[in-house]
Parts: sequence; C-alpha cells; structure tokens
Amino acid sequence: RAARSAAIDCSVCGSAASDPTFAVVLAGLGVSSVSSAPAAVPRVRASLMAFEHRVAAEAASLAASAPSNVAAKLAVEAFLTQTAAR
Repeated sequence: RAARSAAIDCSVCGSAASDPTFAVVLAGLGVSSVSSAPAAVPRVRASLMAFEHRVAAEAASLAASAPSNVAAKLAVEAFLTQTAAR
C-alpha cells in the first residue's frame, strides 16, 4: 500500500510468485507484477485473469488473518474455488 501511494511499482519474484493461489493474494495486496518460473507462467496468468481485484483483495485478507501459512493457503484455495464456481 505504501508503494502504491508513493507511485512505486511493487514486484515479487520466485516461488511465491510462481504459485497461482499466492499470486492472487499478492495482487490483492497491491503487488503490481510477478515474475514466475517459466513453467508456472500459464497457470499464474490464468489464475490472475480469473479473478477481479476485489476478489483478490478478499483472498489477501483471508490469508493475512489465518493463523499459519498452511491455514492461509487452504483458506484462500477454498475461497477461490468457491468464488470460481459462482
């Protein structure tokens, strides 16, 4: 949020950005670009394109309020699956 308010792009690269679920969370947190492993690009792109920003922001909120990283991943995956089914 601080970067966005200062008009600074925020990017994430590596394994976090290569996870299609976590990429949606990153978008919801305001990350403006991700750099994924080449093999992950199609899945990450599809995941990011499947959800509106408001959904990504809700996913980020769920992740942030989870008691652990495992709980966050499970909660966000369930939320995105449910949202995509609508």
